[in-house]
Amino acid sequence: MKNKGITLIALVITIIILLILSGITIQSITNTGIFENANKAKLETKRSQIKEWLSLNLMETQTTSYDKTDSEILEIAREKAEKSEELKKLGKSVNVDGELSTEEDGEIVDAYFYVIVDKDVYKVDISGARFIGEQGKLKPKITIQNITSTTNSITVKVKTSRNEGGKVEYYIKAEDEEKYELKETKTDDTEYTFENLIQEKQYNIKVIAKAENGETAEATENKVTSKVVDATKEGAIVFSTLTWVNGKANTTISTNTNYLIQYQVNNINAQNWITGKNVDGLLHGDKVYARLWDGINGGTYGELNVIDNTAPNINLSQADVTTKEYTKIINTNIYDNESGIQTKKYAIGNMDIEYFRNNGIVFSGDTITAKTADMETAERADFDNIYYTIYAKNNAGIESINTIKVSNLLIEYEMRYGTGLFATGGAIADASGKIILTANSNACQYGPYATLPAGTYVVTINGENLYGDQKEHFVYDVITGGGTENEKYIKEPVYCNWANTSTITYSFTLKETTRIIEMRVGSAGNSVTPIINSVTIKSDNV
Repeated sequence: MKNKGITLIALVITIIILLILSGITIQSITNTGIFENANKAKLETKRSQIKEWLSLNLMETQTTSYDKTDSEILEIAREKAEKSEELKKLGKSVNVDGELSTEEDGEIVDAYFYVIVDKDVYKVDISGARFIGEQGKLKPKITIQNITSTTNSITVKVKTSRNEGGKVEYYIKAEDEEKYELKETKTDDTEYTFENLIQEKQYNIKVIAKAENGETAEATENKVTSKVVDATKEGAIVFSTLTWVNGKANTTISTNTNYLIQYQVNNINAQNWITGKNVDGLLHGDKVYARLWDGINGGTYGELNVIDNTAPNINLSQADVTTKEYTKIINTNIYDNESGIQTKKYAIGNMDIEYFRNNGIVFSGDTITAKTADMETAERADFDNIYYTIYAKNNAGIESINTIKVSNLLIEYEMRYGTGLFATGGAIADASGKIILTANSNACQYGPYATLPAGTYVVTINGENLYGDQKEHFVYDVITGGGTENEKYIKEPVYCNWANTSTITYSFTLKETTRIIEMRVGSAGNSVTPIINSVTIKSDNV
């Protein structure tokens, strides 16, 4: 009888053969990288999912925020990524940049932000999202965010990324030097100041980021140091008025800057500058030089001529005194035999010296064109006695004035609220000088109480809604002596209720010089709201 079961020896042999085959299979799998490939495939799938989520997030934001700029869209997408729970499910660690960036490798680029998931770095800009590498294996990035200079220093502020555990080196060289000099190596901050530099000199700045992984990146920029303030700039160097005692003068030098003051007297020598501000023992004809000093560099110098204290001379005449014209030429002869003329100004009216210290019209020639439009206001102006005051100051600071009456100057002047016109009876004036004659009121525009010589005048009212309704009227007139017992009409009231217009022109005649002239406009209960933009009075030179 044959044995149909498996023998023990056959079983053992079968097991051994299976073990051998199994080992060969495992070795084959290992050698061909099946496990490795599987891990890579898993990682690529994860990266694809992250890129897809970031891209879809961006697309969704673009769709819902179509009216916003690219930067605004990216900022919204960045905030959504930062708060997203879905993105956090794709990785153990998710880190989103705290702000957008527009710099990359030292250049200005479109706005973007980084997302780091389990050390994988993704860049998101308006075109989409992409994987750029693993954290710690990438080159560091460094940009110069800001660079400022003084007369003797340059301060550079940099921004680094992907430089964890690394350092930043700061180099400098003058434009005429060949090699950079390492000035500082830092790990704790991103700002450094290069000191003891020469003014108005270009320096080449280089900063290098050295990451812990050995990779480096650099950024360079050129910067010119500023110039110590020029002494000729207003307030930079100020000499006080000379004080004379026993034939010798003293002056004090001041500045509106934070620099030190240096001076020397007469001959300029680079080695003879004295730090200080009080200069005494000066003789007539001496010259004081003064400059500003930053401790290393000196600015250009200002000068003070020690001169006699004599005021400028001002001689005036009118070119044509007989012909009536809207402009008249005033001839000026202004001179100073000591220090020379520094400033010349003029103004209409009888003005004092104090007025010209902050006011007046500067001129450079030998003539002035006089016109009534030079007046600041027509309020209570005397157009029958028009004066011009001319002012001069010499280089020693001494001032003079002289006044001339201008003959046969015709009048042409535009008045607004604040320059001759007034408002009452419910009228409203705005900042532009307009006067609004409020409807259904006794609103009135009046003024300027001026004095006018004999002659014919043309008045032009410029505005809006210059008309009345069917029941009430828009009215204008000219009076003198308003508010007094001598009040009377120069031009009787004209009542208007015709079509809307923006301009009304009329004339009136004075047989003699007349004071307290007013050109009035009123609405007198009118339901319309007229607006007075301006009132122009002009001599009729027919």
